[in-house]
Amino acid sequence: DFASDYFRSTLTTNYLYAGTAEITGGQYEPARQRFARAAELAGASADQHPSDVKAKFDFSTAELGLARCIAHGGNKAAAAEHRELAAAAARKVLDLHPDNPRAQKLLAEASTR
Repeated sequence: DFASDYFRSTLTTNYLYAGTAEITGGQYEPARQRFARAAELAGASADQHPSDVKAKFDFSTAELGLARCIAHGGNKAAAAEHRELAAAAARKVLDLHPDNPRAQKLLAEASTR
């Protein structure tokens, strides 16, 4: 229902902010945990509502955060997998809205790290 969807979206946003704050402070493991939870919530939203562009953006952002945390730990292959998940979510938005600047930016970030 609307209330639970709204709560999930708000919680996802908060996890993304917390992950960003943690990674900015050099706290990669707490950041990884926050981004993983954000990806889980955003992925569930995107699965439940395939046309939810915000969920796709949130998922892509979370996966990029995970990629950064994992790359910092030295696992380049796993980081690349998370970047590809981020890129795939951005491409889904671009399939529907080819000129969307945020999706283009997320795809570029996923392709260059």
